[in-house]
Amino acid sequence: MGDHYISAKLPALSTYAAGVYWVYQELTVKRISIYEGDVVRTVSFFTGWLSHLWFLVYFYRVCRLLLKRELAVMVGVAASSFAYLGVAYATHINNHSLAAALVVTGLYHALRICGPASASPSGPARLHDWAFAGVSLGFLGAVDLPSLAFTGLVLVYLATHDWRRTLLVFVPALLPGLLTQMILAYEISGSFKPFQLNQALKQFKGFYFRNPGGIDGLHEPKHVYAFNMLLGHHGLFSMTPLCAFGLWELVRSLCLRVRLRESLLVAATLALMLGFYIGRTHNYGGWSVGMRWLVPAMPLLLLYFALWIDRVSLSRGRWALVLAAFMVSAFHVQDGLSSPFQYSVWHNWLDGTPNFARVGKLFNLPSSRPSPSPNPAANAPSLD
Repeated sequence: MGDHYISAKLPALSTYAAGVYWVYQELTVKRISIYEGDVVRTVSFFTGWLSHLWFLVYFYRVCRLLLKRELAVMVGVAASSFAYLGVAYATHINNHSLAAALVVTGLYHALRICGPASASPSGPARLHDWAFAGVSLGFLGAVDLPSLAFTGLVLVYLATHDWRRTLLVFVPALLPGLLTQMILAYEISGSFKPFQLNQALKQFKGFYFRNPGGIDGLHEPKHVYAFNMLLGHHGLFSMTPLCAFGLWELVRSLCLRVRLRESLLVAATLALMLGFYIGRTHNYGGWSVGMRWLVPAMPLLLLYFALWIDRVSLSRGRWALVLAAFMVSAFHVQDGLSSPFQYSVWHNWLDGTPNFARVGKLFNLPSSRPSPSPNPAANAPSLD
């Protein structure tokens, strides 16, 4: 805008990170120009790591609400701790970890209000559950724009239970987060529109996505793109097969009308987010391990995986399937721990280029094909 570039990222997380840096600088007198590594690690801790810790606490609380068997709780929490791609992204500054934490926080309080476990051992829902659900899901829209689908669907979910409290408590609680996004966007760009939807900001000569290169410029047919997103080199189910168990349980719940309102909420969220990305995008979030844009939605499928564990009798064959899926999922997580912003081992194996665009050392293998120089725009897709 004018003589200045504007980030494609929503500004709320960047503003918070800048605040963390300001406090760190005041306390330690360390400036980023000299102590870049220390600053980045500190900001990463207060964005990625703390967000993931918050996510784990609330995922455990959701499991305690819905699951009857201790085994199911343990397996569900283990999956979210070791076999969920959000673990890898939590090591870096990113919006996905925070968005996942906000999703499960909003879900927990919504379930406390009107879910099948609303009469929980901790007592009936109170007004603060409505307020906490609203605040968390309001800020979700300021952190991850497509996840607003979940916010809107929870609004409908709560309104069908008690529309008065939804309007009087939940909706006003949404406003701090939504207004934060709008005010910051206006202060930076002069428009209330999110940057991703503001075409006026994309008209400058050097706009990368006018003629993107590499993985950002593939422009594959939509059926190929959808396959790669779900089962291919960035596949939700090929890289985290535990989610396939969750999808099975979700479909079963819909067919048998078990937890129907909650299952409709989850199914509609997944359908809207997948539809948005498949319909509106062509790239895979730059060089990344897995489909990073789906990290905020993956906990919903992991929860249904835990519900499957809670329901079935686990024979040796089923345990073998679960263990194999867990190991594959955990493999991709530890691949991302070397750096989530690189081509995954899985992607390179499918392409037959084992060392292509790798940053981490753990799986760097000899290759006759040289690795390209990192593309500074590859990790900054226009729809993030």
